[in-house]
Amino acid sequence: MNKVVGKRIVCSNRHGHIGCGHTTQFVLAEHIPNRQYNALHLSLFILLLLANVSVVKAYQQVTQQFETRHAWRWLACLKINITHYRLLLQFSLPLHHSSGTQHPIFATLASLCHIFTGSVCLEFQFNAQRAFI
Repeated sequence: MNKVVGKRIVCSNRHGHIGCGHTTQFVLAEHIPNRQYNALHLSLFILLLLANVSVVKAYQQVTQQFETRHAWRWLACLKINITHYRLLLQFSLPLHHSSGTQHPIFATLASLCHIFTGSVCLEFQFNAQRAFI
C-alpha cells in the first residue's frame, strides 16, 4: 500500500524568488514528523485534555509512561501552533463552541474537534499541509 501524500511543494527559484528549486512533498503518515508517538496518541491526548483530565494523567494514559516531562512539551507545542489552528478555523467556518474552558488553546482545540470527524492531527495535516505540532 502506498503512503498518502499531500500536495507537491516547489521551492521556486523562478521569477525573482530565492529558492532551492527542489520539489518536496508533505507525507501524511500516521506519525507526526520528529515525534516519538503517532498522531493517534496526540489526538487522544487532546481529547482527554478537553474532557478536563490533567495534563500529566492524560499523557500517562495515552503513552503508558510515568515520566511526564514530555507532556508539558506537547502542551507547549500546541500553544506555539495555536495561530496555525486558528488560521485553518477561520477558513473552515467552525461551530461556535461555548464550553467552560478557561485557556484559549482549549477553545481552539475544541473547535478543531468539531470540524474534523476523524483524527484531529491527521486531518489538520491533510487540510493545512503542515505538521500538527
